[in-house]
Amino acid sequence: MFIQTQQTPNPNSLKFLTEKKVSLVGPIEFKNKSETSVSLIKNILSINGVTGIFLSDDYLSVNKDANSEWEDLKHIIISYINDFYDQGNECIISEKNMRSVAQAMKREDLIEDPRFAQRLQRYKNMDAFVAEIESWSETLTAEQCEAAMNNAGVPCSIYTATKDLFDHPQITERGAFKQMQDHDGPFKIQNPPFQFAGSDTATADSVPELGEHTLEVLTQFLGYDAAKAQQLCSSGAAHQYTQPNQN
Repeated sequence: MFIQTQQTPNPNSLKFLTEKKVSLVGPIEFKNKSETSVSLIKNILSINGVTGIFLSDDYLSVNKDANSEWEDLKHIIISYINDFYDQGNECIISEKNMRSVAQAMKREDLIEDPRFAQRLQRYKNMDAFVAEIESWSETLTAEQCEAAMNNAGVPCSIYTATKDLFDHPQITERGAFKQMQDHDGPFKIQNPPFQFAGSDTATADSVPELGEHTLEVLTQFLGYDAAKAQQLCSSGAAHQYTQPNQN
Protein backbone atom coordinates (compact mmCIF):
# COMPACT_ATOMS: atom_id res chain seq x y z
CA MET A 1 0.00 0.00 0.00
CA PHE A 2 1.30 3.45 -0.91
CA ILE A 3 1.56 5.79 2.06
CA GLN A 4 2.18 9.49 1.61
CA THR A 5 3.61 11.85 4.17
CA GLN A 6 2.61 15.47 4.47
CA GLN A 7 4.26 18.20 6.48
CA THR A 8 2.26 20.28 8.95
CA PRO A 9 2.82 23.76 10.38
CA ASN A 10 4.34 22.01 13.39
CA PRO A 11 7.79 20.67 12.41
CA ASN A 12 7.44 17.98 15.09
CA SER A 13 4.20 16.61 13.61
CA LEU A 14 3.92 14.68 10.35
CA LYS A 15 0.81 13.38 8.57
CA PHE A 16 0.68 9.86 7.13
CA LEU A 17 -1.99 9.47 4.43
CA THR A 18 -3.20 5.94 3.74
CA GLU A 19 -5.40 4.46 1.05
CA LYS A 20 -7.75 3.03 3.68
CA LYS A 21 -9.87 4.32 6.50
CA VAL A 22 -8.04 5.24 9.68
CA SER A 23 -10.67 6.05 12.32
CA LEU A 24 -14.38 5.25 12.17
CA VAL A 25 -15.09 6.95 15.49
CA GLY A 26 -13.94 10.46 14.63
CA PRO A 27 -10.75 12.25 15.69
CA ILE A 28 -8.93 10.63 18.60
CA GLU A 29 -5.50 11.10 20.16
CA PHE A 30 -3.18 8.72 22.02
CA LYS A 31 -0.09 9.65 24.01
CA ASN A 32 0.39 6.47 26.02
CA LYS A 33 0.40 2.80 25.06
CA SER A 34 -1.83 2.01 28.03
CA GLU A 35 -4.66 3.99 26.41
CA THR A 36 -5.25 1.44 23.65
CA SER A 37 -5.10 -2.23 22.72
CA VAL A 38 -4.49 -1.55 19.00
CA SER A 39 -1.14 -3.09 18.05
CA LEU A 40 -0.27 -0.42 15.45
CA ILE A 41 -0.70 2.44 17.91
CA LYS A 42 1.27 0.59 20.57
CA ASN A 43 4.08 -0.11 18.10
CA ILE A 44 4.35 3.49 16.92
CA LEU A 45 4.26 4.84 20.47
CA SER A 46 7.08 2.41 21.32
CA ILE A 47 9.42 4.09 18.83
CA ASN A 48 12.05 6.14 20.60
CA GLY A 49 11.28 9.82 20.01
CA VAL A 50 7.54 9.46 19.26
CA THR A 51 5.39 11.39 21.74
CA GLY A 52 1.85 10.93 20.43
CA ILE A 53 -0.54 9.94 17.63
CA PHE A 54 -3.63 11.75 16.33
CA LEU A 55 -6.06 9.77 14.16
CA SER A 56 -8.70 11.22 11.87
CA ASP A 57 -10.95 9.70 9.21
CA ASP A 58 -8.31 9.18 6.53
CA TYR A 59 -4.94 10.04 8.04
CA LEU A 60 -2.87 9.79 11.19
CA SER A 61 -0.46 12.38 12.51
CA VAL A 62 2.55 11.35 14.51
CA ASN A 63 4.25 13.72 16.94
CA LYS A 64 7.92 13.50 17.89
CA ASP A 65 10.24 15.25 20.31
CA ALA A 66 12.51 18.04 19.11
CA ASN A 67 15.65 15.92 19.32
CA SER A 68 14.48 13.24 16.86
CA GLU A 69 14.67 13.41 13.07
CA TRP A 70 11.85 12.39 10.73
CA GLU A 71 14.34 10.67 8.44
CA ASP A 72 15.06 8.26 11.29
CA LEU A 73 11.40 7.70 12.13
CA LYS A 74 9.43 7.78 8.87
CA HIS A 75 10.44 4.43 7.42
CA ILE A 76 9.75 2.65 10.72
CA ILE A 77 6.28 4.19 11.03
CA ILE A 78 5.41 3.42 7.39
CA SER A 79 6.57 -0.17 7.86
CA TYR A 80 4.31 -0.57 10.89
CA ILE A 81 1.33 0.91 9.02
CA ASN A 82 1.84 -1.38 6.01
CA ASP A 83 2.19 -4.45 8.22
CA PHE A 84 -1.02 -3.56 10.06
CA TYR A 85 -3.12 -3.23 6.90
CA ASP A 86 -1.43 -6.24 5.24
CA GLN A 87 -2.82 -8.34 8.08
CA GLY A 88 -6.32 -7.67 6.74
CA ASN A 89 -7.28 -4.75 8.98
CA GLU A 90 -9.62 -2.32 7.23
CA CYS A 91 -9.16 0.55 9.68
CA ILE A 92 -7.16 1.37 12.78
CA ILE A 93 -9.95 2.47 15.14
CA SER A 94 -13.51 1.14 14.84
CA GLU A 95 -16.53 0.30 16.97
CA LYS A 96 -16.45 -3.38 16.02
CA ASN A 97 -15.55 -4.67 19.48
CA MET A 98 -18.16 -2.47 21.15
CA ARG A 99 -20.87 -3.74 18.83
CA SER A 100 -19.70 -7.34 19.19
CA VAL A 101 -19.75 -7.13 23.00
CA ALA A 102 -23.28 -5.74 22.93
CA GLN A 103 -24.38 -8.49 20.54
CA ALA A 104 -22.77 -11.20 22.68
CA MET A 105 -24.73 -9.88 25.68
CA LYS A 106 -27.90 -9.56 23.58
CA ARG A 107 -27.90 -5.91 24.66
CA GLU A 108 -27.88 -4.05 21.35
CA ASP A 109 -29.49 -1.14 23.21
CA LEU A 110 -26.04 -0.36 24.66
CA ILE A 111 -24.82 0.60 21.18
CA GLU A 112 -27.20 3.56 21.14
CA ASP A 113 -26.90 4.37 24.84
CA PRO A 114 -25.54 7.96 24.98
CA ARG A 115 -23.19 6.93 27.80
CA PHE A 116 -21.44 4.38 25.58
CA ALA A 117 -22.22 5.27 21.95
CA GLN A 118 -18.95 7.16 21.45
CA ARG A 119 -15.50 6.11 22.59
CA LEU A 120 -14.90 9.26 24.62
CA GLN A 121 -18.20 8.84 26.45
CA ARG A 122 -17.38 5.20 27.17
CA TYR A 123 -14.10 6.28 28.77
CA LYS A 124 -15.97 8.75 30.97
CA ASN A 125 -18.60 6.14 31.89
CA MET A 126 -16.36 3.08 32.00
CA ASP A 127 -17.51 2.06 35.49
CA ALA A 128 -21.10 1.96 34.30
CA PHE A 129 -20.14 0.03 31.17
CA VAL A 130 -18.22 -2.55 33.18
CA ALA A 131 -21.19 -2.84 35.55
CA GLU A 132 -23.44 -3.71 32.58
CA ILE A 133 -21.03 -6.45 31.52
CA GLU A 134 -20.76 -7.81 35.05
CA SER A 135 -24.54 -7.82 35.44
CA TRP A 136 -24.69 -10.06 32.37
CA SER A 137 -21.69 -12.25 33.12
CA GLU A 138 -22.60 -13.07 36.72
CA THR A 139 -25.61 -15.05 35.46
CA LEU A 140 -23.36 -17.36 33.41
CA THR A 141 -20.37 -19.62 33.94
CA ALA A 142 -16.95 -18.47 32.78
CA GLU A 143 -17.11 -21.01 29.96
CA GLN A 144 -20.48 -19.68 28.79
CA CYS A 145 -19.21 -16.09 28.83
CA GLU A 146 -16.11 -17.01 26.84
CA ALA A 147 -18.15 -18.93 24.26
CA ALA A 148 -20.64 -16.07 23.82
CA MET A 149 -17.89 -13.49 23.38
CA ASN A 150 -15.83 -15.62 20.98
CA ASN A 151 -18.91 -16.50 18.91
CA ALA A 152 -19.60 -12.77 18.53
CA GLY A 153 -16.01 -12.13 17.43
CA VAL A 154 -14.77 -10.60 20.69
CA PRO A 155 -11.18 -11.67 21.44
CA CYS A 156 -11.20 -12.97 25.00
CA SER A 157 -10.29 -15.95 27.13
CA ILE A 158 -10.95 -17.17 30.65
CA TYR A 159 -8.66 -15.86 33.34
CA THR A 160 -7.00 -18.90 34.86
CA ALA A 161 -6.72 -18.81 38.64
CA THR A 162 -3.41 -19.97 40.12
CA LYS A 163 -4.96 -23.09 41.63
CA ASP A 164 -6.23 -24.14 38.18
CA LEU A 165 -3.06 -23.25 36.30
CA PHE A 166 -1.08 -26.37 37.21
CA ASP A 167 -3.67 -28.68 35.61
CA HIS A 168 -4.31 -26.61 32.48
CA PRO A 169 -4.00 -28.95 29.43
CA GLN A 170 -1.54 -26.70 27.55
CA ILE A 171 0.61 -26.20 30.64
CA THR A 172 0.62 -29.94 31.31
CA GLU A 173 1.47 -30.81 27.69
CA ARG A 174 4.44 -28.43 27.64
CA GLY A 175 5.73 -29.71 30.96
CA ALA A 176 5.80 -26.18 32.30
CA PHE A 177 6.01 -27.37 35.91
CA LYS A 178 8.01 -30.10 37.60
CA GLN A 179 6.95 -31.89 40.78
CA MET A 180 9.65 -31.81 43.40
CA GLN A 181 9.98 -33.37 46.82
CA ASP A 182 11.35 -32.37 50.19
CA HIS A 183 10.73 -33.52 53.76
CA ASP A 184 7.47 -31.50 53.85
CA GLY A 185 6.09 -33.37 50.84
CA PRO A 186 5.65 -32.85 47.09
CA PHE A 187 5.36 -29.41 45.47
CA LYS A 188 5.56 -27.98 41.96
CA ILE A 189 8.13 -25.57 40.57
CA GLN A 190 8.28 -23.88 37.16
CA ASN A 191 10.59 -25.30 34.53
CA PRO A 192 12.54 -22.84 32.36
CA PRO A 193 10.16 -21.33 29.76
CA PHE A 194 12.56 -22.17 26.92
CA GLN A 195 13.08 -25.66 25.48
CA PHE A 196 15.81 -27.07 23.22
CA ALA A 197 15.64 -30.07 20.93
CA GLY A 198 17.81 -32.87 22.25
CA SER A 199 18.52 -31.12 25.55
CA ASP A 200 16.69 -31.50 28.84
CA THR A 201 16.11 -28.09 30.43
CA ALA A 202 13.81 -29.34 33.19
CA THR A 203 14.60 -28.74 36.83
CA ALA A 204 15.84 -31.57 39.07
CA ASP A 205 13.43 -33.82 40.95
CA SER A 206 14.65 -32.62 44.33
CA VAL A 207 16.64 -29.86 46.03
CA PRO A 208 19.32 -30.72 48.59
CA GLU A 209 18.51 -29.71 52.14
CA LEU A 210 20.74 -27.14 53.81
CA GLY A 211 23.81 -29.04 54.98
CA GLU A 212 22.83 -32.32 53.28
CA HIS A 213 26.19 -32.62 51.50
CA THR A 214 28.40 -30.90 54.07
CA LEU A 215 30.50 -34.01 54.82
CA GLU A 216 31.05 -34.68 51.10
CA VAL A 217 32.18 -31.08 50.53
CA LEU A 218 34.53 -31.14 53.52
CA THR A 219 36.14 -34.47 52.65
CA GLN A 220 36.04 -34.61 48.84
CA PHE A 221 36.62 -30.95 47.96
CA LEU A 222 38.29 -29.37 50.99
CA GLY A 223 40.55 -32.31 51.88
CA TYR A 224 39.51 -32.94 55.49
CA ASP A 225 39.51 -36.51 56.74
CA ALA A 226 36.24 -37.98 57.95
CA ALA A 227 37.02 -37.49 61.66
CA LYS A 228 37.95 -33.82 61.23
CA ALA A 229 34.87 -33.20 59.07
CA GLN A 230 32.64 -34.75 61.71
CA GLN A 231 34.34 -32.66 64.40
CA LEU A 232 33.65 -29.47 62.47
CA CYS A 233 30.00 -30.41 62.20
CA SER A 234 29.71 -31.42 65.86
CA SER A 235 31.27 -28.17 67.03
CA GLY A 236 28.92 -26.08 64.92
CA ALA A 237 31.68 -24.73 62.68
CA ALA A 238 29.91 -26.42 59.76
CA HIS A 239 26.25 -27.32 59.47
CA GLN A 240 25.15 -30.88 58.81
CA TYR A 241 21.59 -31.71 57.82
CA THR A 242 19.67 -33.90 60.24
CA GLN A 243 16.65 -35.88 59.10
CA PRO A 244 13.63 -34.52 60.99
CA ASN A 245 11.88 -36.81 63.45
CA GLN A 246 8.89 -38.33 61.66
CA ASN A 247 7.08 -39.22 64.92
